[in-house]
Amino acid sequence: TTYFHHALIWAEDVEHIAILGQGTVDGNFTERHGPKAIALKRCAYVDIQGIQIRNAPNYCISLLGTDWVNIEGVTIQNAYADGIDPDACRNVRISNCHIESSDDAIVPKASFSLGERRACENITVTNCYLASESNSFKLGTESGGDFKRIAVSNCVMSGIGNEPVRSGVSLESVDGSNIDGITISNCTMINA
Repeated sequence: TTYFHHALIWAEDVEHIAILGQGTVDGNFTERHGPKAIALKRCAYVDIQGIQIRNAPNYCISLLGTDWVNIEGVTIQNAYADGIDPDACRNVRISNCHIESSDDAIVPKASFSLGERRACENITVTNCYLASESNSFKLGTESGGDFKRIAVSNCVMSGIGNEPVRSGVSLESVDGSNIDGITISNCTMINA
């Protein structure tokens, strides 16, 4: 499908999968446009831990309609597009990650890519460093479905180098989504 035709690691309709260890996925790009590092569509019970993603020209971890996800201890550096995008996903935990991206660091979405309106819900982000030239944490891009029960806590949000971050937190409903039950707590913003 077109969702995967540009991905280094991908899976579709798979359950109980893991990407673990101290390995590095290096996109070896110096600009935007190219393959996603990791793309998962309609998967469930996913564990991504301990890896590094560098020089990615497209989304680093792209999740579409993927539920019961644990992303822990992932380092993303020199990304030219979004760091982590849970799109129409449920029950996603992102913790202890270090993300540096010229685009948004973490962006839950609720697009029409599955051919239906599906909410992005039960998402937690905690103990992360989120550096961006755009938005550290954002809701609203591709927002045809709703956003429900999302918590962000204990994060440091900043720009990259001397470039400020456009916003530490951006909560938007660009395409008509309902936003309900969002909690942002104990976050520090630098150069926002």
